Amino acid sequence: MIVKTILCVAGLLISTQTQVQHLSCVPDIKLMPDYFDVKFTREDKKQINCLAENIYHEARGEPEKGMVAVTNVVMNRVADNGFPKTPCSVITEKNKKLCQFSWVCSKKRIVKPDDGMIKIAEQAYTNDLPDVTGGALFFHADYVKPRWKYRRTVVIGGHIFYKGKT
Repeated sequence: MIVKTILCVAGLLISTQTQVQHLSCVPDIKLMPDYFDVKFTREDKKQINCLAENIYHEARGEPEKGMVAVTNVVMNRVADNGFPKTPCSVITEKNKKLCQFSWVCSKKRIVKPDDGMIKIAEQAYTNDLPDVTGGALFFHADYVKPRWKYRRTVVIGGHIFYKGKT
């Protein structure tokens, strides 16, 4: 996995891979343009594609922040010891024959995520997105009423996000 170091000093964005850019450093969800000439390996591209596919199926039609939030959940799971260690493994994980992401079991796998979804996936994979979910590991659509005993962190778009058990 490629990780870029970014430092915000007095309104300047400084990266270990670029020259100083005069940009606002106010935390925001806005996607960062290509400041970096990132070279992804074949495995990186596979993981990014899994993330982009998941955005397509789980958050298509949501505002950008909602797409970021759904991707945050996957990456939060990757970082958590209770889940698999790659985005693709998290997304395709089955628990007692139930898919963690319902679209995986429905086999709706042939999609073309748009450029915005791919950019979100790339930035999540390289740790360049803020976690807008407060560390959530779970989410569901707002019209679903699961009997979860998880702690709600935030509602974004049409999804409700949760941390572990209360």
